Amino acid sequence: MDFLTFLSIRESEAMFLLMLLAVTPLFLLPVKFIGRHLKYRGRQVQETLGEVTEVMSENLHAVTEVRAFNLQQREQSRFARFNDQHLRYHMKMIKYYLVSQPLMEIIAVTVLSGAFLFAYRSGLSLSTFLAMGGALFFTIDAVKRLVRMLNDVQRSEGAFARLEAVLNEPIAVEDPPQPRQPKAVLGKVTFSAVEFAYAGDSPALSGIDVSIEPGTVCALVGPSGAGKSTFAKLIPRFYDVTGGNLLVDGVDVREWPQEALRSHIGIVPQMPFLFNDSIRNNLRLARPDASDEAIELAAKAAYAHDFIHALPQGYDTQVGENAVRLSGGQRQRLALARAFLHPAKILILDEATSALDSESEQMIQRALEQLVNGRTVFIIAHRFSTIQQAQRILLFDQGKIVADGSQSQLANHPLFRKLYENQILK
Repeated sequence: MDFLTFLSIRESEAMFLLMLLAVTPLFLLPVKFIGRHLKYRGRQVQETLGEVTEVMSENLHAVTEVRAFNLQQREQSRFARFNDQHLRYHMKMIKYYLVSQPLMEIIAVTVLSGAFLFAYRSGLSLSTFLAMGGALFFTIDAVKRLVRMLNDVQRSEGAFARLEAVLNEPIAVEDPPQPRQPKAVLGKVTFSAVEFAYAGDSPALSGIDVSIEPGTVCALVGPSGAGKSTFAKLIPRFYDVTGGNLLVDGVDVREWPQEALRSHIGIVPQMPFLFNDSIRNNLRLARPDASDEAIELAAKAAYAHDFIHALPQGYDTQVGENAVRLSGGQRQRLALARAFLHPAKILILDEATSALDSESEQMIQRALEQLVNGRTVFIIAHRFSTIQQAQRILLFDQGKIVADGSQSQLANHPLFRKLYENQILK
């Protein structure tokens, strides 16, 4: 074999290799095209799945309203519409995912066919062709595996797009870098020129200056939307004030560690939430180390022991999802029992007896006499029967405290008298 023949063979082999490199981008085209669609469809699948789940949750929680207003057909149609949309997007995602495999096979066959034709026309030796062809085959197989992996990544990336948005949501309330708190918590709460507005809204509270001494039972009274609940939510630092200072025992709540601050605050909401667990474990949320005896004492103080004892498994009865096995009044008594169990110096009662009948409310009022003893208590109330024990009343209107005093001192205030008369008429 002379030098020119040797050079010619090397040149043919080099051309063969260059041709293989030239077709490599063909494998990237389906990755880019299909991957983009998989990511987009994956996001759509997650969004529509969220809508389907939301409709299901609404119907489970609103079963009474659905039956009362004969909405079964409408809700079935609404669920079917969202479910069909979710199925359609899911099938589109599967279509793009599955089409990648045959598309890669077609490209691989095309490349191998081109390699055979080029080898035949170039007169490559059999040994050289087999060596390069084998390398090409195994390279294509590896590329196909890589493409499948990239498609899986793209599909998952679309699915996690919504989750990533939630995880990257900035934290609105953070612990201070150098937290501080008083050594002994007494329960004094001071609002000093406090301003607060929800994002993008007009001020919910404006110019709040008030100091509540430890052990005071303070009622928050006013028309709906006057700022009572917002006032109470600032104390455990569910939101940060946008102006002024809010202090607990002389320390700004923004300097407290959140966990420590909230460990000294008990809350009984208007619509208490109970986990799908036993009554015993739901009560123990207030004090994880509470004994069974302490739990029963708290339940008796809240007049909940009798109805709990009458349940099939007593304190081990499962309350069901959204506590569907309990009435609204029973849930509120369990929330009060949690408050009895919680050794908090500050207590917030948000319409804590709104779901009770008159007889049960009278029992709870007697229970509250024990509960508020030695605590700083804020009672958000629309029913004046719940503020009989209040030593101090803050009257709210349009985000401001327009009056401050005892019930007798506020008796002649026009707004207070109007609210009281509306209660009497009811």
